Amino acid sequence: MTIELKIATQKITEPGFYRLPERAYHADPCPVPSLSRSIAQTALSASLAHAKAMHPILGHYEDPDYSQAAALGSCCHALAFGGFDELITVIDAADFRGKVAKTAREEAEAQGKTAILQPYYQTGLEMYAALLQSLEDYNHPATNSLLDGGMAKERGHAEVTAVCMDANGIWLRSRLDWMHVADDRVTIIDYKTTALSADPFTLGKTLFNQDYHFQDAFYTRVITQLMPQIMQGNMAVDFLFLVQETKPPYEVSLARIDMAGQVIAAKKVSAAIRLWTQAINENTFTGYPRRIVTADMPAWEETRWLEREVSDPRFEGLPPDRFMQAVPQITDKTKRSPEDILRAG
Repeated sequence: MTIELKIATQKITEPGFYRLPERAYHADPCPVPSLSRSIAQTALSASLAHAKAMHPILGHYEDPDYSQAAALGSCCHALAFGGFDELITVIDAADFRGKVAKTAREEAEAQGKTAILQPYYQTGLEMYAALLQSLEDYNHPATNSLLDGGMAKERGHAEVTAVCMDANGIWLRSRLDWMHVADDRVTIIDYKTTALSADPFTLGKTLFNQDYHFQDAFYTRVITQLMPQIMQGNMAVDFLFLVQETKPPYEVSLARIDMAGQVIAAKKVSAAIRLWTQAINENTFTGYPRRIVTADMPAWEETRWLEREVSDPRFEGLPPDRFMQAVPQITDKTKRSPEDILRAG
């Protein structure tokens, strides 16, 4: 099976799979303000007011702060998925403190390209070589389709913008690093570079701590609504995270979220979409709840203090605290409910 990739430069008028410039995607190409994965996550983890503030149309979106770590990630993506010359400018310098390097960076950014310093580019090349070797070892149909240097091959497509009209009546958008289409399944590969460990035996913790299972569920929801074969149960969606360390030996792991994680992630995505739909329909983007909350003490705080009480030599031989002795409910709060404390005055 194949999919049709429509070509667009700035705006789109209908759902589908598109080839679209990255900047146009981040500026929101939909006819009305749409919901992306990152904004949906913000609506759920922070508030609708935060989500609105970061939206490129509704708020005051700005490109993330520049860093060479981010530039290295962009470089690795361009090497893996293609379009390096159109996306990346290599600056022959060790840093941006010199006038020539600064000017070159400004010129690259004016062209919509990412500037990367020569030493980081060299790291990117080494990472790419290690990545290719790892992909050969995996010998998976979707990863095999990447082995020609990122050019479309064997029904694989890079940097695909997928936009759908959600069943709840709002526009959803996502940008897929790599989309491989076979007769019975669509495989999405999302490539992550990290300064942390990609150890496959501990990677699950990293994926869930970073809420990457939310990304899996959001992208899967978009693709499912664009492909009737998936809705009808004739095709499956497989979402794989390709994680590579940014330090030698640039090790790689390939992972998918387990079924329990997918179910919870689908619920989280559903909640975020319902919140956003209501906010759009009522034009009300609320912030944090306006009520007093109880800040629960973490277990480690009590342990840390009790250990210090008995180990700090300054506390040895101190007389008792007469106030604490006279008002015992202060020291007894952890053993009673707030209602009991209030009734005790």
